[in-house]
Amino acid sequence: MGQNWYIVNVDRRETRLGGGAKLGEFFFDSMRELYDSLRYPCLPKDVDKWLSRGSFALQPGPLGKLSKELLDTIFEALLEVSENDESPPLLQLVLLSVTCKLLLSAGKSHILRQLISIHARAADCRLVCIGEYADGEEQAPPGMLTAAEIEEIATTPHEWEEDDGEDGPDAATREERTFALFAINGYDKATEVLGEFNQFHTQLSGALTDALWKLKAAPNPQRTFQLKMIWKLVGLDSYRPIYPGGPNILCNLSKSEFVREDTLVELIRGWHRVTLAHALLSRICWSTEPSISMVCKAKYRDSLVQGPWAGDRFRIVSADSMPAPKVGTEWKDVTKDVNRLLRHLWRHEMNDDAVYSEDDEENREGSEESREVGQESGKGGEGDC
Repeated sequence: MGQNWYIVNVDRRETRLGGGAKLGEFFFDSMRELYDSLRYPCLPKDVDKWLSRGSFALQPGPLGKLSKELLDTIFEALLEVSENDESPPLLQLVLLSVTCKLLLSAGKSHILRQLISIHARAADCRLVCIGEYADGEEQAPPGMLTAAEIEEIATTPHEWEEDDGEDGPDAATREERTFALFAINGYDKATEVLGEFNQFHTQLSGALTDALWKLKAAPNPQRTFQLKMIWKLVGLDSYRPIYPGGPNILCNLSKSEFVREDTLVELIRGWHRVTLAHALLSRICWSTEPSISMVCKAKYRDSLVQGPWAGDRFRIVSADSMPAPKVGTEWKDVTKDVNRLLRHLWRHEMNDDAVYSEDDEENREGSEESREVGQESGKGGEGDC
């Protein structure tokens, strides 16, 4: 039958960033959600324009006399909402910020952090695409889990288990409680979290549209301007965040390695192309069971099934905003290694030898590799891994 694979965010305790099927069934899907979850959004350029217009008006009330530190405290307090609140903290921050330049200047950093928290849910987090059959001592990438997390997995019963009684679980039961099953059955679904925010977006869009329509009958320039500011700050222009310009780079923050999008092999399927999300996926898979439902040579399969980046932390950034490498290391470009694996998988999954790359040497290697696969397949050496 083969195992299903799930992309898991260990730090956020979220799954369903992709996967939930055989690896070969989703590997070359769009992966847009995974891609965007690794990128830090930015504020619209309009914010700087608004702040640059004229001078800051002196606020006569007590709020205008507060220091920057106290204003920051007020904005932080707005983030402490209860579960009964109908609107997310982001809206509260925006509503306060649009009242005057002083508060917009103080609030913009808080708004940006909230946008990052909502949209860049996988950035800087431990990520792994876990195979559901991963078990034993290598049930998770070495060093990915803390001692407390390992103990929690071993002592948390599955829903289908019987009561262990006063003595607790025996060794065999603890061994069956794997990280894969713990995450797949116990973590939140990232799609549901974002779904709630998108629902709020839709409701707010309707409310603002109605308010702007009513202002046409009774014009109020200041009120209209504030509503348009709210519209832009919560990202209603395109229903997606605003991001810095490219070209983009996938950074492995744990190992100080990176992949460049502008030199990534050109593979196009339907309406989308292979991106940095696929580059990431090709290096974060992990399982003790090698079934991937893809045609793949052994040397590539081994590096795919137990990826060298599994459990590391990542971020997608623009080329001019690379973060500092890990202390004591320097950034290393591994795009060629990623291209080699992606070309191999594409060539045999899509039966497509027309893989374009500016690197002629890699193209020649790919052609030779394709001939080798054909020869081996005639001997029964190639198959569905």
